[in-house]
Amino acid sequence: MRLFSRAGHVAVGLVLLTGIINSWVIVGHLPVEWHVTYQRLLLVKIAVVCTMCGIAVVDRYLIVPQFRTHPGVARTALIAGAAGEIALGLFAFALVASFGLDDPG
Repeated sequence: MRLFSRAGHVAVGLVLLTGIINSWVIVGHLPVEWHVTYQRLLLVKIAVVCTMCGIAVVDRYLIVPQFRTHPGVARTALIAGAAGEIALGLFAFALVASFGLDDPG
């Protein structure tokens, strides 16, 4: 499991890095123009992805170790975290799908 966890850290890091590069290539600068719909939605997606990463870190480093002492509570917390990440992932996916309809401008 530890090897899988390390591989997951690397995979998430690469996804974040390519997302940053892709955003920079498409927008050409930081997405800070709130009046541009594409950039506003991109900032929402960035917030969603950061939240997902935060949940994953809490799950991995706070919840999983709890399985030794409080397995029932840890299991419930892990299921809740996974459900939240799935919902946020679907929301991020919907945001990405909408990007093709707007000008990055």
